[in-house]
Amino acid sequence: MGLTMEELREKAARTEHRIRSSLKERYDLAKRLGFSSYEAVVLQSHTRETILKLAVERGLITDITDPNGEH
Repeated sequence: MGLTMEELREKAARTEHRIRSSLKERYDLAKRLGFSSYEAVVLQSHTRETILKLAVERGLITDITDPNGEH
């Protein structure tokens, strides 16, 4: 079964939305935790766990389960 150009466009648009949404969520988390804008741009490409671990290391939150790190 082939893929039409319209199906390709739709799938690409859904993928773009999903990726942008994930990046924005992680950027917002980093900013909310107290990282600078530039740091948040770098951190948006990392996992939520990595962001939280770095926040603990920096002393921005006490541990990964800190309420400030929750959505």
